[in-house]
Amino acid sequence: MKSLAFNSDVEARWGIERWENEGGRIRFGSEMSSRLSRPTDAGLWVRDLPKNVGDTGLGSLSDAVANFLVGSKEERRVVEKDKCAVVLLGPPGSGKTTLVRSLAAVNHISIIETGNLLKREVRLQTPLGRQIKPYTNSGDLVPSEWVEQVISVHLASVQGELVLFDGFPRCGEQIELFFQLLKSHHLDLCAVLVLTLDLQTAIKRLSGRRICTKCGGLYHVEAKPPKQTGECDQCGGVLTQREDDKPEVIQQRFKSYERETMPVIESFRKEFAHLIWEESSTAPLDQIIDRVGHRLEQLTRP
Repeated sequence: MKSLAFNSDVEARWGIERWENEGGRIRFGSEMSSRLSRPTDAGLWVRDLPKNVGDTGLGSLSDAVANFLVGSKEERRVVEKDKCAVVLLGPPGSGKTTLVRSLAAVNHISIIETGNLLKREVRLQTPLGRQIKPYTNSGDLVPSEWVEQVISVHLASVQGELVLFDGFPRCGEQIELFFQLLKSHHLDLCAVLVLTLDLQTAIKRLSGRRICTKCGGLYHVEAKPPKQTGECDQCGGVLTQREDDKPEVIQQRFKSYERETMPVIESFRKEFAHLIWEESSTAPLDQIIDRVGHRLEQLTRP
């Protein structure tokens, strides 16, 4: 295929060089931060290219490329309308992490594991992670502006028809932020799933939990012990107890949940009663997974 050549005094040439210099190559599925890395953004930029380019024909060509990248307004509206959000809330030890990881295997479901995203920042020792660490270690809520930063990055890359928010919003001040995120990422609230569990059961579950420091694999000293004590079956990494899984921290986390998150559930119940459904975490896990999975499948059907 012959390449097009333009004289240096043609404005379109300046436009193309600017695109290249600003990192405008389109990379599908990447996490580039450039504003021109997404097809839609690139298309909008191409539409702004100068159209007075003489006889090069680039004016009509750029329109065609832009329309292909951006898509018509009608097409985008249909795609955006199809996406929906589900909120998953529950006290510490209710099995949210196990549940969402099981559901993550379903292709059209994207998971936003808020707690694990925050812990990842801490583990990687990012500047934000160093600010978050005291909150995660003590079981207190992380400030909303930091939560927003972490969630926004991951929402920008989700591909599924349904986005499941694990543990967000966790407090009253995050509710407005939550709906702002839904609006900016073209998501509609479809359901609020609430897991229930008592404190003593939560302590028994969490105090026996161990996590691999290398791959993040989860184990339990009674329910799911490793083959070799203290060693991950998958990668051989060291298993450790998280600070927030110690009994005294679990009690603090439970009190925080009752104080901060229960009002959020009541708010959803008041405004969106038809979207609420509850599941007892004392039921067998496979039954919970089956019921929740079936319910989510129904939400994404045409």
